[in-house]
Amino acid sequence: MCSDSVSVLASEILDFCDAHSLHIACAESLTGGLLSDSFVKIPGASRVFLGSAVTYDIREKSKILGVDCDLLKSCGAVDARVAKQMAFGAARLYSGSGWCYKRFEQQKDVDNPDFPIIGLSTTGVAGPGSDDGKPAGLAYIGVFVPTVTDKSCYSLDSDAISCKFNRIKNCVFDCKCGKISNFSLEKYDFYSCDLGLLISAQLNISGNREEVRNGVVYALIKILHSIIFEDWIFDARA
Repeated sequence: MCSDSVSVLASEILDFCDAHSLHIACAESLTGGLLSDSFVKIPGASRVFLGSAVTYDIREKSKILGVDCDLLKSCGAVDARVAKQMAFGAARLYSGSGWCYKRFEQQKDVDNPDFPIIGLSTTGVAGPGSDDGKPAGLAYIGVFVPTVTDKSCYSLDSDAISCKFNRIKNCVFDCKCGKISNFSLEKYDFYSCDLGLLISAQLNISGNREEVRNGVVYALIKILHSIIFEDWIFDARA
């Protein structure tokens, strides 16, 4: 298997998160569970992976994830801001306070730095035709990286993000050691708040529905892998 395949990247992400008591939650639209499958097919994923909200219908993005209704009405579901809100909404949805997580004896609360949840999201047009004037292959991904108080820091800034995305966008899609060079990573956005970082990126992927959906999953996992292994610095003494 290629060292850069989705399965290898997902496995390494899960191992890292397990070692640092991090968790992952997803909110999916066009990928329809494909993103979560890339994690749950790995043995032991339940130590890290919490679940995925497949909010395929635009109204469910607001109802379940808390995406702003006015934003959805004015811009539709395929939008960078929607992707960011979906990622944060996934982390908050699966945080749910009020019960004890037995493995770490911690409350599941997104505002509790002792139970940090990484939120991931996908939204876009898988094709074959356009949707609401937006072309097939256009997609947005979102990442919420939580702040872990007194345990870690980020080396992310605008220059680092720019370099990272320029490097990643030159990669080819390589899921099963078969290359599909139809992958374009375009605009990105980076926002910092007290609870963590929100990142979105625009993708343009040519191909059939399967290639578009797989390409979105690959891009998101590739970006997350790069963030946690290159930019998230943990204090070994914590």
